[in-house]
Amino acid sequence: MTSARVGIGAAGAGGPPPYEARGAHFDGTNDAIEGTGLTTANASRLAVSAWVRNTGGDGSARYIIHATGTRVYMQVTSSDIVRIVGRNSSNTDIWRHDGPDLTGDSDWHHIFASMDTTGGGASFVYVDGVLASNITIETTGTINSGVTTWAIGSATGGALKANADIAEVWIGDPGRAVTAADVKRFISGGRPQYLGAEGKAPFGVQPMFYMRGDHNGFGVNSGSAGDLTVTGALTEAQRLYKAGA
Repeated sequence: MTSARVGIGAAGAGGPPPYEARGAHFDGTNDAIEGTGLTTANASRLAVSAWVRNTGGDGSARYIIHATGTRVYMQVTSSDIVRIVGRNSSNTDIWRHDGPDLTGDSDWHHIFASMDTTGGGASFVYVDGVLASNITIETTGTINSGVTTWAIGSATGGALKANADIAEVWIGDPGRAVTAADVKRFISGGRPQYLGAEGKAPFGVQPMFYMRGDHNGFGVNSGSAGDLTVTGALTEAQRLYKAGA
């Protein structure tokens, strides 16, 4: 396998040099990254973006993103449905989406969720740049994203590990209502977009988390919350596009 990457821009055509997005492979047995004592904040708007390639574990629950106390998470359930949830400080679901079904699916997918609990109705989910919302709960309130322990590739504490390639994880308060046009700031032409060195490009604000490294540095957070520590030995992820594309 090679590092997950994708070129953006036309070489030799006067455009910027191609952006090579990278990611890491989590083996479902030993691998995870987790940070404690992180600098986070509660929010009534939370944007979550991740590139995910399912590589195993069908029929078992596994976490892509998890905040302690399950206050915020992206999970592939035991039914192989992608579930995204935001909870309040009472650990009650105030935002929830289910889909798509990843049974036997080993393709890269971009999942973008606008979790909006302001009562303004600006919530939606796009998968691979296409509207795919199946939001079953959207309650006015505050998402308890201010917890200080987060994990990628497992639940906090290391349970329910993901067998997957994961890349370009962005989690943060966008500072305003998100629109469908904002999705193109993350994906265009089926490819990841450059989000800036600190992840500020989409909304002009630094997210809590922007994990943009390859397997050698995927625990380094370009966001504001602090770095995560690698458990196990992450390996190279499959590239996000076909060779020569």
